[in-house]
Amino acid sequence: MTHKLAGLITLVISIGLLLIKPCPGSPALATRGSSDVLIKKASPPVVNLYYESLCPGCRAFAKEQLCPTWEKMGDYFLIEYVPYGNAKTNVSSSGEITISCQHGDDECAGNRLHSCALHVLHYKLSTKFICCMESSEDFDKAGPECAKKLHIDFKALKTCADSSEGNYLHYLNGVQTSKLDPPHEWVPWILFNSKYNKDDMAKAQDDLVSVLCEYLSDPKPHECNEV
Repeated sequence: MTHKLAGLITLVISIGLLLIKPCPGSPALATRGSSDVLIKKASPPVVNLYYESLCPGCRAFAKEQLCPTWEKMGDYFLIEYVPYGNAKTNVSSSGEITISCQHGDDECAGNRLHSCALHVLHYKLSTKFICCMESSEDFDKAGPECAKKLHIDFKALKTCADSSEGNYLHYLNGVQTSKLDPPHEWVPWILFNSKYNKDDMAKAQDDLVSVLCEYLSDPKPHECNEV
């Protein structure tokens, strides 16, 4: 074999190796550390709570289960509040919306206030505000007292709640509630990731942590080791 032919063969082999070399950053070249960025973090589970502000069972669930669990494990799950419950909506031919609530006008006012808080405040602050109100022994004073405690402009929330905007936000919660499948039979109506599970709903009333831990991906909070 001549030196000229040997050189030509070496050149062809080199070009071939360049052509089959993986591109930088492809999974074929990723190290253990770099491959981690290719794994999408699982979305946190969501507790969907369909409730009404003055319902005794709703308030008990918030005070004894949902809010204490959120204080301990709030970084691991989300809460979706839907304040409406067993209210009834009537829309007149002229488009006027009127809503009647199971526990009277005060409950409608509470529902509207919660709706405005969810609309105006950021997630963590609105969650704290609703937890504070639902856990209060005196619901009539809870709004301004919880707002003061959390440095929230209560006047702005009250203005929203007493306006057509607050009424419309309440109405939208009713629309969402009416789309539940199966329809809710009572409140609190508790879903996980917007899906109905009779057993999980029943268990969550007394042991929300253990139900949530079944929905969490690893690594789980230490609370899950205690259930």
